[in-house]
Amino acid sequence: GGAAPGEASAAAAAAAEWQVAGAARGPCRGALPIAIVVLLSFMFLPCVTYSEWYIDELFAAVRNADARGESSLRQVLSHDFWGNSLWDGGWTHKSYRPLVVLSYAYQYALNGGLIRPQPLRAFNVALHTANSVLLYRVLRRNRTPWRWACLGAGLFACHPVHSENIIYLVGRADAMATFCWLLALLTWPMQGSGSRPASGSRMLRVLLATALAVIGGVCKEIGFVVLLQLAVSELLGRQPVKGAAPLLAIFGIVFGGRSWFTDGTKAGFSHVDTPVQYHDNVYVRTFTYLYFHAKYAQLMVFPWTMCWDYSLDALPLLLATWQDLRVLTILTTYLGVVALATWGFGTRSRRVLLGVANVIIPFVPASNLFFVVGTTIGERLLYPCNIGFAMLVSSLGTGSRGAALAAAKTRPQQRAAGVGGKAVLGFVLLLVFLCRGSWRGYQWSSR
Repeated sequence: GGAAPGEASAAAAAAAEWQVAGAARGPCRGALPIAIVVLLSFMFLPCVTYSEWYIDELFAAVRNADARGESSLRQVLSHDFWGNSLWDGGWTHKSYRPLVVLSYAYQYALNGGLIRPQPLRAFNVALHTANSVLLYRVLRRNRTPWRWACLGAGLFACHPVHSENIIYLVGRADAMATFCWLLALLTWPMQGSGSRPASGSRMLRVLLATALAVIGGVCKEIGFVVLLQLAVSELLGRQPVKGAAPLLAIFGIVFGGRSWFTDGTKAGFSHVDTPVQYHDNVYVRTFTYLYFHAKYAQLMVFPWTMCWDYSLDALPLLLATWQDLRVLTILTTYLGVVALATWGFGTRSRRVLLGVANVIIPFVPASNLFFVVGTTIGERLLYPCNIGFAMLVSSLGTGSRGAALAAAKTRPQQRAAGVGGKAVLGFVLLLVFLCRGSWRGYQWSSR
């Protein structure tokens, strides 16, 4: 029994190719993986031929005078995403996304004033492709091996839930905010690079991160919380308090300013849209919201059962609270998060911990923990969270100090089998996402 020495050496060499970030030469270090990611993102390209308007697009991008370019800039800046005034005492959604509204108006103007969805969806495809490439650059900047970075960015590029960000025009807000999020991650100085930026350079980077957070935040509210993600990056560094304190302080100021500008975050959503908040039992509300978190986790990891509208009773309330069998999905989700964080701390893997943070932090505004969200479940809300998912998947093939010590005690063929098994699982997941995403895109071709 046992492998021959030559076979073991070959297997170990193959595993090393997946492990070492800088080993690849030529096109593998640049054009090839980016081309793969771009091609995977083009899975959604057929949507540029879809001529129908879906769900709330009629209210956000067609009947909205701001989106049609019929309002002054001052009016656009004083209205919510749906064209309602923020301050005249009438009902408002409190969703302040003027840059997204202006992007609709600008595209209509370029199209000669014609109100057609195809050019808008073409822009969404291009934006998603840009985000996928930026994510690949973020992963490579974090010293992820190019193949694992390509796998992580590829999963993001063809993730089935992103059909709601590309085909459904309301989902553009999340994609635009995520574009600023990725730019903020790319421009922020890396920890452990061997040198710290000068105070003046650091101040400029803080200002740049703040500007990107504000720009992203007026595309979608999740853009503001990238400051918290950068603060976590600093907390994992050599000077945690000194690095994170300015970012946390700026986030507090920005969040307070946004809440003041929109006169708070509370909006009177209907029972059809958000039925949970109208139940009088606090335990039913709490367990139901936690179940929604588990549903989001399932959509992130294995998005097989999907829906364009989760309102009313699409997901029944947990009236039996802890006695409902669906509580098991809640336990699975939160135990999984704890396990990932434990893995990150145990292996001293900065990449894993940043991945966990990049799943949790952008999800907090959609969690219903601090304020009621205007939708029961919104698949499009996972768009920035899937950056963290890509980080976690790519971390499977990235070494850490703890993992390196453990790997040094194993045989070459065992290391090869471990890395090869992970690579196969990742490739299978990519194929599942491709098949499911293509079918989901086709489902959107007609109402």
